[in-house]
Amino acid sequence: MKIVREKNTKKVLYLLDDWELCEITSGGMRGAYRAMDIRSDTHEIVEDVDKPEFFIGGGVLTYDNQWSVLDQATYAAKYADKLDKMRKMKLAKLEYDLYRYRTATRGYSVAKLADLASINHRIVRYIKNNPGKTALNNMAKRLIDLYDWCDDLNTYRYSKEDEINEASLNDIGSIDWDFSTFDDDDPKIKIREFSKKNLADAIK
Repeated sequence: MKIVREKNTKKVLYLLDDWELCEITSGGMRGAYRAMDIRSDTHEIVEDVDKPEFFIGGGVLTYDNQWSVLDQATYAAKYADKLDKMRKMKLAKLEYDLYRYRTATRGYSVAKLADLASINHRIVRYIKNNPGKTALNNMAKRLIDLYDWCDDLNTYRYSKEDEINEASLNDIGSIDWDFSTFDDDDPKIKIREFSKKNLADAIK
């Protein structure tokens, strides 16, 4: 990385990748950014600079062989705002990936624990009113298998949420997940198996 900074104060105005063109002359700066008030007598380009965890231009940071925060209040506010946005994006992606894994590819259109608990109450009521029905008992066992699998998925999701919420801005981008690790335990049960029609058929 390379930076454009003030010579006297070491305030950093711009952070650029090595490949980005930038030149400062007595007439101003040109290249990736253009500015007439950034001139060679007051500003300079410094190369081989390590990228900071979070960069804000405009002189919020200084660089003199190491990074320092000059305007702590602005830095803290911008950092918190960026981290909050990154967390929301990451959490939304996690929820979307779980939804796709649990629904679009497997047909669990409402396979949430609350929905499964509601279906379980309905099956229990059917079993109570229709004792001795093998088909109903088998449905109840299959629902438990599906519930346990979804519970494991949620436990994994919650662990990833904790990682995201506790991560720094520097680390949050590297957090990943893989729901396919649950493929082997997938009971291959579709939520429509527990429809009111199938329940009614099970007591005939």
